[in-house]
Amino acid sequence: ADYRALGAGRRLTSLERTEREAIVRALDESDGNKSLAAHRLGVARSTLYRKIRALGLENETFGS
Repeated sequence: ADYRALGAGRRLTSLERTEREAIVRALDESDGNKSLAAHRLGVARSTLYRKIRALGLENETFGS
């Protein structure tokens, strides 16, 4: 279930899985602070939000 995208059961590609893992790790390490996570990932905050939506992470809770 962790490796499925939104939609009709489409599996994530290996690149999408890698991006998802990096985003989840950055958000966990940033206690859910998306600005800090985006900075750590070296991407714009808007890019992080877009990736979060695309990877189906918008309802996840991150951090401690």
